[in-house]
Amino acid sequence: MLPFADLASLVFILALVTPFVRRNIQLAGYDVYYEPKTLLSREYFVENLRKCVDMAAKKLVMLSIETMDDPFINSLDKVTYYKSQVRSPWLQAYPDVGNLTAWPTNDVGRKIESNIDNIVAVHLKDTKPVGETSKGVFKRVPSVRGRSTSRRACVSSNDWDTRAATRSRCGPMSRRIRWPR
Repeated sequence: MLPFADLASLVFILALVTPFVRRNIQLAGYDVYYEPKTLLSREYFVENLRKCVDMAAKKLVMLSIETMDDPFINSLDKVTYYKSQVRSPWLQAYPDVGNLTAWPTNDVGRKIESNIDNIVAVHLKDTKPVGETSKGVFKRVPSVRGRSTSRRACVSSNDWDTRAATRSRCGPMSRRIRWPR
């Protein structure tokens, strides 16, 4: 019942990283990547996510689902849905602000605020939006050339370097982020 290599990879990663005190593993929010999406691929995703969360919890490792460039998990509402299917404090959200802003149905600021208690880190990058005639551009968009509010959204605190934050992941949420309205 475990057709995906990701589960075996996660078991290996958990065994490898636990001695080095790595306590958060980011999971890409895809049910499948190269294969066609089916109801069965979604069911396998939920089944395997439960197993992965159970394994991670035994090692005291947090798993966080990243919002993606794919409709399967492209919003914090969808992460919340899968959290409700697994029901574990060891499963949290890892929003990719660029991916969220590229999807026109996301109200990024409000969703970040309403899910702040479930967010362990954020990923910042620029993207170009999904539209009626465009699939969007999610990778390799030069900073400040895309639509993402990463540069404006990441940091309002003086002790964060906005240039560094827009080039990389912001890291653990040690400060409350003020998002533009």
